[in-house]
Parts: sequence; C-alpha cells; structure tokens
Amino acid sequence: MNLQEIKERAVRQFGLDTQDAAELNCDLDDYINEGYDQALRARYKPWREEAHAVKDGGVAFGALRHRPVRVLLAIRGGAKAEVLLDEQAARINLPGVPDGVAVTLRYGFVPAPLREAEDVPLLPEWTHGALADWATWRLYATGSAQRQSRGLVFRAAYEQTFARLRPYGAEILGLGSFRNLYAVRSAL
Repeated sequence: MNLQEIKERAVRQFGLDTQDAAELNCDLDDYINEGYDQALRARYKPWREEAHAVKDGGVAFGALRHRPVRVLLAIRGGAKAEVLLDEQAARINLPGVPDGVAVTLRYGFVPAPLREAEDVPLLPEWTHGALADWATWRLYATGSAQRQSRGLVFRAAYEQTFARLRPYGAEILGLGSFRNLYAVRSAL
C-alpha cells in the first residue's frame, strides 16, 4: 500500500467518506508517520551495510545512503573495528583505522517520513494496513470517552500486527529460528 491507500483506509475505518479526507489530511499524515516511526524504531529496526574508505579518521554521514541513528558494526579486514558515532560532527569516527583503508559499516537508520501520495513504507506489505489502524485510533483518541473507547480496537490491531514483526534482516543474521537447549526425551 502507498500513503494514499493507507489514508483512504483510515478514513473509511473512521467512518467518513474518502472525499471528506481533505479536512483530516494534515493530521492523518502526522498520525500515519507517527505509527510508522514507532514501528521502525521499536520493532523493525532497519539497517544497511555499506563499504567506504576512511577519510580523516572516519566516514562522513554524507557518504552514506541514509543518516545513521546507530552503528551496529564496523569491519576492517575481517576484524571488528572500534567505532564512535559523532552526531555533532555528522560522522562515524574509526579511531586507529588509517585513511584510505576500506571498512564495511552496518548501521541502523530511520527512513524519511511518508510525504508523497505514492510513497511506500519500508515495512513488509502485510503490515501496511496496521498504519491505517494507528491513524484511525489517533483520530478517535481526540474525541469523547465513548469515541476513544471505539478507537481502542484499532490500537489493539496495530499492536497485534507489530508484535508479529521480526526485526529487519532477522533471517540474514540467523535470528529466524530458536533451538531449545532442554529437549524433551522419552522416559521409556
């Protein structure tokens, strides 16, 4: 679903005609992005891995595809390298790594908010409807107590959906399975 489809679904769930969405448009965008941001930061936690050459003892944020919110790993020649995220200088410092040396950085990021009608969330497709649920809940939350209670079902649907969401790259990192250390064996 794209942003426009998510908005239309939220408006229908709220009980308005999609033509009435114009009066809710700015709040709706904010509510959808609020739910999107929460899902990304708390559950999905997207990351990216990129190779860069060290310059002046680090890598500038501008050289990266996204602005990092945390650095998960820095690898230099197959070994982990010390890494410091410097928000003030907008760079990732790599003390002890000489200039010109290639390092692979794995960093977490939060993508830009959804702004254009055709923007698609960086979440699995099956979770996109939950963003409409969040927006619907937020629309109901601004009303009377009775109206707020009607919106709780949408909040619950959002929470249930994102409780099932695995972190980004879980399969790649080997987090896709669990092995029980205490296997039950037959007593016979």
